[in-house]
Amino acid sequence: MILPPGHVAPDFTLQNHLGERVRLYDLKGPKAVLFFPTAFSFYCGNKIPGVDALGDDMQRMGIKHFLGISRESVYASRNFAEALGLEHYVLYSDLDNRVARSWGTFIPRGSQRVNKRAFFILDADNKVRFSHDITIQPSEFDITKLLLSLRELLSGSAPEPGEWSGPVEDSQDDPLMESPKLGERAPDFEVMDSRMNPVALSEYRGKKVVLVFYRYDFCPACNELLFDLARHREEFDKREAVVLAINRDNPYTHRAWADEYGFIGAHLLSDMNGAVARRWGLFVGGPERAHRKGVFIINEEGRIIWKKVFPSLEATMPAVDVLAAMDRL
Repeated sequence: MILPPGHVAPDFTLQNHLGERVRLYDLKGPKAVLFFPTAFSFYCGNKIPGVDALGDDMQRMGIKHFLGISRESVYASRNFAEALGLEHYVLYSDLDNRVARSWGTFIPRGSQRVNKRAFFILDADNKVRFSHDITIQPSEFDITKLLLSLRELLSGSAPEPGEWSGPVEDSQDDPLMESPKLGERAPDFEVMDSRMNPVALSEYRGKKVVLVFYRYDFCPACNELLFDLARHREEFDKREAVVLAINRDNPYTHRAWADEYGFIGAHLLSDMNGAVARRWGLFVGGPERAHRKGVFIINEEGRIIWKKVFPSLEATMPAVDVLAAMDRL
């Protein structure tokens, strides 16, 4: 159950797609807050521009700030906002779903663990004047009708707090394992690729695999590593090696990133809940909940024969070093 009218909205501080770190309570005046699950998905890509287009009308009715919140990275949020041409909504990155849990919009089940689609109107005191769970009742959400009553919603007395079951508890994370050692069998996994197809590591048994963990799509430091691998694709093909690149971005973001840059250098995989990174010892917890950068070479028998884990987001290595390692083994 999402946060109902009458309750004071929980405060938060998040980074937005403009590069600003903003506290909710520092934004003065009434606010419209939209939670959405994933950037670049068909539904969000079609619905959010319609909500944004009503921003001028909502401003005339008294709304001062427009916030869109998802678990996407700042890099994905920035490119999503630019792709949609958003004029009013500023997109905020709730990477660890902490805000979504406190507002009751988090879906903890399954491999994705994303936000519900939900819409809130807050008054100047950050009390919820209107809330709607769009995921449960999409046909009953009509923001145009909401505009007709918006001024009255904000000027009238605040409603008594409705019953609420409280913040959503997160499901238990898989334990963080140590990075597998050389000679060990590579931990298997099955995730979705950028075309929404299930892909298992074990499918590539009998082939060499270069498995790349990286932080975010649209991240310049990560782009450098992946683009260099792509430039040497023919060299990997000659060695009958498959390149798989995996991070926590969703399949829609992968597809948008690949389409924008014409990237065909690796199979892009989505480890949205970080379970694969945890099993491989490459998960960064805390607010980021992202992957560490690392490269593994897996032989035809499914054993790890070479690996390199990077100490920082900015650290990288040329593809020729990976190819040279393959030739030495």
